[in-house]
Amino acid sequence: MATDFRSSGVLRTLPFLFALLAAPAAAVPDPAGMPATQDHGRLPSPESRWQVSGHRYAPSTLLAGGLAPLRQAMAQGDKGLALTLADGLSGSEDAAVAGTAQMVLGWLHRESGRHQLAAEAFTRAMAHHEPLQVHAGWFRAEQLLQAGLAEAALHACDTYQLEWKKSPYADQCYRLMAQAHAELGHREEALDFAQEWDEIQEGSTLKEQVMLSLAHRQVLDDPHGAARQLSVLSTYHRSPVVGQMADALLKTLAEAGEPAASSPRTLQTRKARAVSLRDSRRKNEAWAAFERLKASAADDPALQDWIRQQTTTFAWRTHRFKQLADEYASRHEADPNPEDAWQAWRAYARAGHHQTALRWIQLGLEKHGQTRRWQKGQEDIAREALLAGSYEWAAALLEDLGEGRSSRASSHRFYAAFAHLMAGHTSKALRSLTDLIESDSALQTEARYWRSLATAATDPSAAVLDRAWILKNDPDSWYALLVRQLGVDLPAVAPFRREGRWPSLRGTPQPLSSSPLSTQGGHGYGLSLEAPRADTLAVGASWPYLRASTLDTPAGSSIETRLDVDKPPAGYPTCIFHQPEASLEALRDFAETWGDTWPELHSVVALAEAGLHDLSGPSMARWFERWQEEVRAGVPQARAVDREMKISHWRQLFFAARDHHHASRHAWGLHRYVDTPEQQREVRKLELPLAHASTVWPHAREHDVDPYLVLGLMRVESLYDAGAVSRVGALGPMQIMPRTGNLLAALTQDHDFTTADLHDPELAVRYGITYLGLLMERFDGAFPLAVAAYNAGPHNVSAWTKATGFDMPIDAWVEHIPLKETRRYVRSVSATYQTYVGLYEGDDFGVLLPDSPRDDDPSIVDF
Repeated sequence: MATDFRSSGVLRTLPFLFALLAAPAAAVPDPAGMPATQDHGRLPSPESRWQVSGHRYAPSTLLAGGLAPLRQAMAQGDKGLALTLADGLSGSEDAAVAGTAQMVLGWLHRESGRHQLAAEAFTRAMAHHEPLQVHAGWFRAEQLLQAGLAEAALHACDTYQLEWKKSPYADQCYRLMAQAHAELGHREEALDFAQEWDEIQEGSTLKEQVMLSLAHRQVLDDPHGAARQLSVLSTYHRSPVVGQMADALLKTLAEAGEPAASSPRTLQTRKARAVSLRDSRRKNEAWAAFERLKASAADDPALQDWIRQQTTTFAWRTHRFKQLADEYASRHEADPNPEDAWQAWRAYARAGHHQTALRWIQLGLEKHGQTRRWQKGQEDIAREALLAGSYEWAAALLEDLGEGRSSRASSHRFYAAFAHLMAGHTSKALRSLTDLIESDSALQTEARYWRSLATAATDPSAAVLDRAWILKNDPDSWYALLVRQLGVDLPAVAPFRREGRWPSLRGTPQPLSSSPLSTQGGHGYGLSLEAPRADTLAVGASWPYLRASTLDTPAGSSIETRLDVDKPPAGYPTCIFHQPEASLEALRDFAETWGDTWPELHSVVALAEAGLHDLSGPSMARWFERWQEEVRAGVPQARAVDREMKISHWRQLFFAARDHHHASRHAWGLHRYVDTPEQQREVRKLELPLAHASTVWPHAREHDVDPYLVLGLMRVESLYDAGAVSRVGALGPMQIMPRTGNLLAALTQDHDFTTADLHDPELAVRYGITYLGLLMERFDGAFPLAVAAYNAGPHNVSAWTKATGFDMPIDAWVEHIPLKETRRYVRSVSATYQTYVGLYEGDDFGVLLPDSPRDDDPSIVDF
């Protein structure tokens, strides 16, 4: 688990730089005038402590229970009671109990920003309980730095690296020591350690951050030298937050009269700054800088040549798709070639100019249809024709693809049928859908769903049978979620009705007939559009199918509302496959047997006994991944474990440690082995755990996102794996791309962020929720669009809605998504969201889909 440096060390005073953008700059601000980080050198009095925590004393009966009540309080998220119990147990004569209690005290103080108290507690934990030393030693060093004790932090990290050089925290000391040396004014040492960290962590920008900090310290004593250093950072940077801070401080220095802060840039530095802005994804600034260079290139052939070479790259990376498309079109006009024609229609489509894209497709097929690029791209062309509303042409292209022998032939036939349905050719669509169903296609569920809609008006009983088949045979699917939108039991009152937002009592109860897939005004469920979209390629398109007006008539209902719940429900429930104390005992036995070979197992046990599952889970996951590598390498001890352990044994260890990723993998399918619905529900909670709930719930509330939507997304993204790395470089449990993490850091003024932090579950989940919340706001709470944007980027979702319009029903909108991965992603996340809601909140709760896309405000977030 990476460490949270967001409020630590030398960089903790830098947020004031952002305020400079809005504040008048009569003089350079005095860093010495900044308020110190609040801390407390002593524990608060018992009276005030218990009043704050909500518990006036620790009952002797609870303390007599040893660590079990403390563990339970931590698991329930009751930090007040946990603080009370940990303080009471910290004086235990049992050294292990006392050390564990001190570790919990340190953790709780750390979370509350009481850094010196945390450092003291971690020091005592080290002295009392040896298995905790590897964790307590690192957090002690971290908290010393955050308390402003840089010298002590350096000494602690020196010692740590000597004693625990193989610890997962050992490399973190390079980062800590860079920050501590910078705080002490040791320039060379700070830069050396920052360079070491950046070499270890690919994509890290710690050296830039340290250089910024050092320049900031230099402002009062040497404003000229500081301005020169800030100018370098403003010109050459990879971190958007560093670039923004350097620009802000330069502006302040210039307004204060420092000439070096306003020195004109050379052509070389202007070009370099434009590239830095582009590569750090400061899109608007980068394009503006590039345009200024273009404007000044009239008399400079070398600059003109550079502009020609860079135009395509700048346009792609700054999302100037219209300009890019025009550039390709101009190239094709001057020298017709298949690649420029292909890129022209793709760029016009990305810009949302879909009818122009279709014209370029026509032109490309006429001129280059026999080339490999255009022959291999028929599926992309068909998807664009579908998205742009040229349904008859799309159906013809897809039918042609469906006649092939590729693995996607069935999918092509399904979407050909869907295109026929959208074009109003219901009989053709029904024949194709029925053929798919009768051929036992893997697309049975989606074929039955759309067939039910096509037959609802003419054959309601057949539609009912298709929907019943979906609910029975594929109950956890996206299409089952769609079918449930038609049911009379769909919750109509918040928070029973879950819509992607935090489940509050916002608004007034809505009638069930407002369900997006329920009947409307006697016309049935249809594409509630007023007129067909313009279609330049398909002739005679008529408005498509109608959905039955009598099939699933909603009835009003009254459901009691309930108040918001701040804390998550209980996770990892006791059931036939999980007895918490037995699982913990199994973990103890395993560590006792194999702890000499892998000493870290003892620390996993100690952390689990303390209820510090945010540490024990990732620790267990790291050990298990390393053990698997040793098995593959033929290490005898690892192979001996492999021979002895069964899946049921591993399961108990993962449950005890709360290793969500491996627990879920090893529990999957267990519900099939129990009989009653109640037992199945409890077992399924082990299959879909409340991963990282202590982080998910408070941040989901802060950003107005349903925590179960977050969990559904996390499961689909990474199966809760903090160490996950995708094929395209997305990191952590929320699979955030490094460039997105950097942009979120700039947006939230997180001046200490580096890409390695995305493996820290707490930060990664927080960042993912922040981003999802912004996307929900951008798309006006239509969570399927926000989820699609999380996967494919909001600019792509905007381009798609420009084609479909905002009045297309949400089920049809999802089928129009041209990217296969994103279509599957939206379906999977939405379906898993519904499964989480049903499991943990009960059958009275249900997910309500938006009726259609609602709005799109790029000013909220555009990356």
